[in-house]
Amino acid sequence: MGCLPSRPQPSSAAGPSQRIPISDIVSFALDRQHLYDQNKPLFIDAEDPILSLSASQTIALVPRLVAGLHAAGLKKGDVVLLHLGNHYLYAALFFAIAGAGGICCGSNPAHQFHDLNHVAHLSGPRFVITTQTKTATVHEVCTKQGIPPYNVFFVEPLDHHVLQQILRSPSRVEQQLGTTLGHNAPGRPLTDLLRHGQSDWMTLSSELEMKQTTACYYSAPGPTGIPKTGCRFALCPRGPTYGSPSRG
Repeated sequence: MGCLPSRPQPSSAAGPSQRIPISDIVSFALDRQHLYDQNKPLFIDAEDPILSLSASQTIALVPRLVAGLHAAGLKKGDVVLLHLGNHYLYAALFFAIAGAGGICCGSNPAHQFHDLNHVAHLSGPRFVITTQTKTATVHEVCTKQGIPPYNVFFVEPLDHHVLQQILRSPSRVEQQLGTTLGHNAPGRPLTDLLRHGQSDWMTLSSELEMKQTTACYYSAPGPTGIPKTGCRFALCPRGPTYGSPSRG
């Protein structure tokens, strides 16, 4: 499950100087674009480098998160608000949301109630993934916007060593995961999304699908700006455009 399909043939829609790959964003991002060590840390916490994910771990984690989001009730087009800072799991969460058919909406983790509530009001999230340090603000916004606590997930408590064990031995997942936070808690641990096996991510095979499928919302400048939409057709070309850094 979650295996990468063969790389699709590129489209010439962007003209002869730049070809836009016709692919869903998750397959495009997780497909090996260049030769490198798949087991070397790739997404690294700047404050604690021990917290990291390699490419192979990310590829293993995304299908589990996709299955968990589906089990939580996420439907195609549902918005998931990522109220996180520069977290090493951010990329995996983004890919999982897109892979489950959802729309990722990022928000500034420094936002207080009024700013975060404005973002939530405009984007209409059904789910929120955040950190326990933001519990009070997120709980207030979710109450205002009618988002139930069981649709809120905290990246803690997710012990990094436990996560590594889960990715190495998926069959032992139930033995490694802790209990939920309880019925009266303001949310659930992210580990609740890892209890449902694996699921293939949503794939796209045509330019029209890419142009019509929203992947994410970005806030426009200014406190009253509406979220900008980023379709998958616009996101995939960034990889070929930027390329990879040269190595001496």
